[in-house]
Amino acid sequence: MAYQTRHPAVHPTVIAWISIGSNLDLPVAQVRQALESLAAVPESTLLWHSHLYQTAPVGGVPQPAFVNAVARLQTALPDRDLLSHLQMLEAAAGRHRAEEIYWGPRVLDLDLLSYGSTRSTDPELTLPHPR
Repeated sequence: MAYQTRHPAVHPTVIAWISIGSNLDLPVAQVRQALESLAAVPESTLLWHSHLYQTAPVGGVPQPAFVNAVARLQTALPDRDLLSHLQMLEAAAGRHRAEEIYWGPRVLDLDLLSYGSTRSTDPELTLPHPR
């Protein structure tokens, strides 16, 4: 009797760059927690992240400075699945998009800056990120 060996499917991976920012509810802790959460994204590996740094807010809305970082993730998730996962992490941190002021303060902001060489002008997922 012959046995067939089954090999797990190999999914191609891409490099995704993600910006992380917070200026509410203990921003340093929010960014550090986001980095830990990115390290646990399914079908992904957190390869690198920057040091935390501070930036001034933009957009004219009075608010505190942002604490930021950038992460490099290797992932087999499709781009929209990764974006959905990032938005779930934001929601878990307490972000309520429907209640936000445009360019206003954020408990957590995770932006998908790039996803491999993908280019998209879709309003739901513009790649590379325009800002």
